[in-house]
Amino acid sequence: MFLARQNIAFAGTDNTSGNFYELAQTIGEFDLVMKNHLESSSRNKYLGPATQNELITIVGNKVRQHIIDQIIESKYYSLILDCTSDVSRQEQMTFVIRYVHFDVDKRFFQIKESFIEFVDVSETTGKAMADIAVNNLNKHKIEIKNMRGQGYDNGSNMKGKHIGVQAQIQSINPLAVFIPCSNHTLNLSLNDAASASIEVCAFFATVQKIYTFLSASTTRWDILKKHCTSIHDLVPKALSTTRWSARLNAIKPLRRNLNKILATLDEISNSESFEPSVRYEAECIINFIDFKFICSVCIWHAILENFDRVSKLMQRIDMNLSGVETLLSDISQFLAEYKENGYERAITEATEIADELEIPANFEQTRRGRPRRNETDPEKLFKENFFDFVVDVASESIEDRFKVINSHSKLYAFLYEYKEFNALYSSGELITHCKLLKETLTHNNESDIDAEELCNELRIVGKIMESHQIEHTIDILNEIAKKRLENSLPNAVIAYKILLTLPVSVATGERTFSKLKLTKTYLRSTMLQERLSNLAIISIEQDVAKTLNYDQIIDEFAHLKARKCNFD
Repeated sequence: MFLARQNIAFAGTDNTSGNFYELAQTIGEFDLVMKNHLESSSRNKYLGPATQNELITIVGNKVRQHIIDQIIESKYYSLILDCTSDVSRQEQMTFVIRYVHFDVDKRFFQIKESFIEFVDVSETTGKAMADIAVNNLNKHKIEIKNMRGQGYDNGSNMKGKHIGVQAQIQSINPLAVFIPCSNHTLNLSLNDAASASIEVCAFFATVQKIYTFLSASTTRWDILKKHCTSIHDLVPKALSTTRWSARLNAIKPLRRNLNKILATLDEISNSESFEPSVRYEAECIINFIDFKFICSVCIWHAILENFDRVSKLMQRIDMNLSGVETLLSDISQFLAEYKENGYERAITEATEIADELEIPANFEQTRRGRPRRNETDPEKLFKENFFDFVVDVASESIEDRFKVINSHSKLYAFLYEYKEFNALYSSGELITHCKLLKETLTHNNESDIDAEELCNELRIVGKIMESHQIEHTIDILNEIAKKRLENSLPNAVIAYKILLTLPVSVATGERTFSKLKLTKTYLRSTMLQERLSNLAIISIEQDVAKTLNYDQIIDEFAHLKARKCNFD
């Protein structure tokens, strides 16, 4: 359990080496029973890989079964899938279930996103992956008819309207609505803005060039560290199109420590200890860092800070459709306001930085060949081709890419207006919303809710919540549970459970990949799939693993080793 939770390797070159063996020996120094066992003449001391695998399988299965029991008890769930390649270049699909669990003893509802296993994927077509997902659900006896949501990234094999995973599963269960990952969608909107024009592409190419040049040599990096002596100094980072915060991490050092980065480049370009080609490259990068570049840094820093804040909030497990819509409204409002007055602020910031660095605060252009007639003002060109273009493309991309989430959010929006339930009931709007929700949750003439009963129950919910100011929607369910009314308000509980079950991000799936890289390393690349999944679930779901009864694990292990036959 210790080795699995900490993602530490078990075996060594033989049965008398490795972390598992050494831990047993260390325990033997303080425990007489263990010491006698290890020093006994018995051939089988249960230290080999076969024993390890049996114990890992028993523990992993118990953790998995505990989670599956909760999912089945909760009934409604959403499926979250994502794929990545491991160290052995094998495609691994993470299998995560989102559900709302009710702890009867504590009278407490909780949103959970639980890891089930990693699945070895040999074919990444929509049909093949959908078949794997359905087979795994059947294997674990999780009924697909109770699925109410699907959360994937924006890959064509996942979100395809005709042959994507979501389409394949919806052909089996039309109630399993597909909601694309909000973080991935937001990242794609940034990608659209980052490739909006030649000027923007050239800017990010320079940013990457600074990192590549300084990180290509330990000597150059040592000079950078000599200038960045404070613990608050940030060093250049690499760009990435997939990591959600990568661009901000790359821009932030340039915004805060551009003077120290320039000093580093200047020292390299003037040092005779470097080859002429290296000194020339440093000089070229210095020439790229002009007032236009500084303005670009200030503009992108402001945009990326706001996008990164929204992205991190979207990754929370308790985030729901309403929260995403609110965050999208905030980022759209920011872009609209930034379009109006952000340029002047960026120029002011850039001018202060340029004055400190003794760089001319103007947009002088250097052009080869003869100058064109009626040359447009370079500052006007920069504003049109860089600032306006970036902000406009980001705004349009967000509006276009989040249409699916907005449409689903509108369907459930009335459930958030708990203080307006009585007014909505009096105006007749509440029953209209309830009927529309019932129609959406109906398949084969069976519905999860009754519209009229839901309408009446929501009036009661409104009265219960009159004196409460909640932070998250799950608090409504918890107030119902505190008053022990979950059985008296079944339709309201179901409506809120389905709403909170719908996934808005695959961040949990992405986090399991971090554990995958820690578990299946270069030195453990031949690990079998069953062992990988069991080690991963013990590590990822260690809160559950810590609650297991060790006596039951030992009894089950002993039962596997029983050799005596009962002839009675």
